[in-house]
Amino acid sequence: MVGPLAQAEKIDIVRDVCLPPPCPRHCTNAGHATAMQEQCIDWTNAIAYLFGSPITVDTARAAQDAANALTCFFREIVAERRRNKGNDLISLLIAIEEDGEALTEEELYAQCVMLLFGGHETTRNLICNGMYHTAEKPQAMTEIRDNPEIIRTAVEELLRYESRFSSSVELRKKRSK
Repeated sequence: MVGPLAQAEKIDIVRDVCLPPPCPRHCTNAGHATAMQEQCIDWTNAIAYLFGSPITVDTARAAQDAANALTCFFREIVAERRRNKGNDLISLLIAIEEDGEALTEEELYAQCVMLLFGGHETTRNLICNGMYHTAEKPQAMTEIRDNPEIIRTAVEELLRYESRFSSSVELRKKRSK
């Protein structure tokens, strides 16, 4: 992931580092092709923007449109998984539904949307927050680099330290001040 960036003269940390890893992985797990990466990012950004900005008719409409688009997308994936079950999360959710648990069709789609959104948004924000805070404290980055065995503890500490919702939009604002 970092290899191609090492040759770049200038990079955008949010776009080049924080966005690429989570969404393709989640899209692939959800049955998306990797080519859907930009669309996944656009949809999750529209939903996240609603939570991280003043609510206006436009932001609410964009978030609703994104949620509707994701629901339609997952309808196709769920239909395919019903025909060809696998060992992925959507297949497991379908199996729970079929075993008489309380998932309606709409609840199944809602779970898929929220799992994609939540998985992407939290991962992206953890990466962004981690990069922001280690850039602000170079001695911490040096300690982590020199002692890779503390990475797990460092991630847990970062989650504790920066546990509030902090989007990449907010980090861009901090950086530009």
